[in-house]
Amino acid sequence: MDAETITRHTYDRIAHAYSRETAQSEVRRGIRPSLLKFASLTSPSGRVLVAGAGDGRDGLILRTRGITPLYLDYSHRMNAIAHRKDAGAMIVTADVRTLPFAAESFDGVWASMCLYHLRLNSLKSCITEIRRVLRPGGLFYFNLRPGRGQRMISHPWSFPHGGARHYTRYLPNQVISLAKGFETLRVQRFDRRLGAHLIQVWLRRPIPELIRMP
Repeated sequence: MDAETITRHTYDRIAHAYSRETAQSEVRRGIRPSLLKFASLTSPSGRVLVAGAGDGRDGLILRTRGITPLYLDYSHRMNAIAHRKDAGAMIVTADVRTLPFAAESFDGVWASMCLYHLRLNSLKSCITEIRRVLRPGGLFYFNLRPGRGQRMISHPWSFPHGGARHYTRYLPNQVISLAKGFETLRVQRFDRRLGAHLIQVWLRRPIPELIRMP
């Protein structure tokens, strides 16, 4: 069983308690301004893939801004909670490394507090997939844990009594290398609300230049 599958099983087991106990966490509150900025930069009535959607809390905020979210999570029990919160939403249980969507399906991709659960090579595959499903000009936001190395942690700082989850930490040069094929808008290593707990990354899929006929 790979690290991502073990992590999925953990979230299936703790879904309800995790959703309840992290609803008002300091980190969640700290990310909210980035979520609102993402919404403001996404076209009204746009279609956004919320990857690692969890219990649906971020997607609900996007919906209040006129955006149509599609919830995707590897944990079917997390998706069940999201369905109860937003019964009209499209919710997909799938692996973010192999997205079940056609090319250029989304105006934006929001992936907060999830991609650091992937191993480094898996994250590279995931980002290639996200670029594939993102329309030219579309915005991609994600965040990662700073540091070095990857391992399974039995008692992580986020909901430590919940069970083992895999984490990968990233150095600045690794983060920059992940942006290949994108326009890098911003890599934010410190935030006054979040401190240095997360690296926030803003990318955009480039719009191809028009070829002028002679």
